[in-house]
Amino acid sequence: MSEKTIAKHLKDIAFYLVSVSDMAGSRAFYTGVLGLKETANWNDKWVEYDLGHGTLALTTMSEEPEKGGGGAMIALEVSDLDGAFSTLKEMGVAVPDKPWASPACRGLQIKDPDGYAILLHETKGK
Repeated sequence: MSEKTIAKHLKDIAFYLVSVSDMAGSRAFYTGVLGLKETANWNDKWVEYDLGHGTLALTTMSEEPEKGGGGAMIALEVSDLDGAFSTLKEMGVAVPDKPWASPACRGLQIKDPDGYAILLHETKGK
């Protein structure tokens, strides 16, 4: 890595931006399925959800949003992955057959209405 970087100026993730095609459908998913609380809304063109130290922002201001995120993904830490898994199944959300596990964590991936991947993540031992 180069010695000249801006690393000393970086503090935290300000927000994760998702370009959506249907704000009403996306808001219904993020509030109704994930249960996030809307913390800001600018004319339904930019909607924010504060969560922990970061913000998830949805926007319809992109001319042609690339559905599915092009490799980008947001990971949301959960306190009870099995509970989240059961609730999502009860709600009819498409989920894998079972969560995956690694030595350090467990998780499962779902998708929002525009095909963006959302990782629900639970750290083991916390």
